[in-house]
Amino acid sequence: PGSSHFDPAHTFSNQQQGMSWGDRTFVMESVREDGMSLRSASEELRGDKEVVLEAVTGGQALEPADRNECGQAFEFASKELRDDTDFVLNVVKITNDARAFEFASERIRADKTVALAVCQESPYSCKYLSPQLLSSKDFVREACAASENVAQYALSHDSLRDDRDFVLEMIGLGCGLESVSDRLRSDRQVVLAACEVRGSDMMFACENLRGDRDVVLTAIRSRGFFFPLQYVSEDLCGDREIVLEAARKDPRVLLAVSSKLRTDASLYSKIVSENYKAFEFVPQEVRAKFSTEAMFEMLKHATAQQDRIAAVMLLKYATAQQQSDKTLVLAAIGLYSGAFGFASKELHDDEDVARQAVLQGLDEVAEGILEPEDFCPDVFDHISERLRNDKDFIRVVVKKNCKVFEHISDDFHADKDIALEAVRQCGCLLKRVSDSLRNDRDMVLEAVRQDAAAFAFASEALKNDPELQPELACTNPIAIPGGLAPVFIIQQVRNAESSVLDVLVTTACAAELNIQIPQDATVRDLGQALLAERK
Repeated sequence: PGSSHFDPAHTFSNQQQGMSWGDRTFVMESVREDGMSLRSASEELRGDKEVVLEAVTGGQALEPADRNECGQAFEFASKELRDDTDFVLNVVKITNDARAFEFASERIRADKTVALAVCQESPYSCKYLSPQLLSSKDFVREACAASENVAQYALSHDSLRDDRDFVLEMIGLGCGLESVSDRLRSDRQVVLAACEVRGSDMMFACENLRGDRDVVLTAIRSRGFFFPLQYVSEDLCGDREIVLEAARKDPRVLLAVSSKLRTDASLYSKIVSENYKAFEFVPQEVRAKFSTEAMFEMLKHATAQQDRIAAVMLLKYATAQQQSDKTLVLAAIGLYSGAFGFASKELHDDEDVARQAVLQGLDEVAEGILEPEDFCPDVFDHISERLRNDKDFIRVVVKKNCKVFEHISDDFHADKDIALEAVRQCGCLLKRVSDSLRNDRDMVLEAVRQDAAAFAFASEALKNDPELQPELACTNPIAIPGGLAPVFIIQQVRNAESSVLDVLVTTACAAELNIQIPQDATVRDLGQALLAERK
């Protein structure tokens, strides 16, 4: 027998180099690369356990998970090795490849003890047991008891495949309808039993039973449901209840509904309201019938787990008119910022929509909903070029959330107004500003006052400025133009003790502070004491 894995050209090339298939080193290297080259080895080496194991496992060239592709090489092992019980069991265990057992000797394949052990290691191997074992109900039952996965391969003998009572017994253990005889695939009780365990077995039922409503509903409601409607009669593909039941499990069934249901907007609306993933499979002409109000209601009632799915699915597969509806798009973005990518080009250029998408996206990054590396491709990159280059728009979103500063163009990193908005919220964003701004005294002062660690990103020249040293800058109450100055209103001053003044002040947000200062203190002393108290 030949093999598509065997490359004679490779063999001849090595032989031309003076190599011999009787040379153990050469054969070991060859079977490591291609286990099927064992066929060319000498009789002696095909009886060498190490060489054969190398061939059936792929040697060091394959990961253990990939070794189940090499068992066929066992066909070329010597007769003695293929009749060696311990060696055969070892090969099956190592390769987990049923084809290895296919080439074991007839004696071994008829040995009940060996067969049970092999079935445990590789259930599919039971297909290659001797006919005597495969036709024995007692043995098949024992094998199924030994390994729960054997049942699906146990009906390999024609006499058992057509035994109705035994087939029903095996179906209860996990045997599929594909393993039974054609006669029993037309047996309603057998098909019902199989579809109750695994709905996808409907594809193996006879044509008449594919039109049996009870059988079809049983298949749909099964635990192992995977149910393409193309295996159901045309009449039942137009049955509203069946389509609803099936779509709840697998919305892809909507691709196969009959023509009479393809325009039923109320049916699709009900399905989509229960499973937003189904919107992808709603016909285009029906999507257009979904009113904006109806879609808005779907989004409004989305549960926490469905938020992202609802937002993305409804916009991604919406009509062009729906993707241009500002109210609908804003609602979708409110559930998940990634929905912004499916809005119309006009809304990508809308300041309100773009701002909402950016701020929502950054909130999702902070909450761990959106990966930081996905923010630009999913959200920011969809903003129109006009807005991404609009200073007023960028300044507004940076003021709302300084994290935007990390994603804007380098031109804005050199813009003092925008850079100040960023470092006032996060001083260490000073590392993102242009070199010229890191040498700007106002910029460094604002950054260091917000976070002393920002001083490390100042220019070397400004690091020598005594007033910018963190211990002084952090207590500097004087705001630069455009900055937020701390404001305190003195409400009352009274003598607390002979040398102490008790001062009551309120902040701009109406919070009260009580400060005690020496009687000879200046207004500057009071300001510094208030700043220290506020911190």
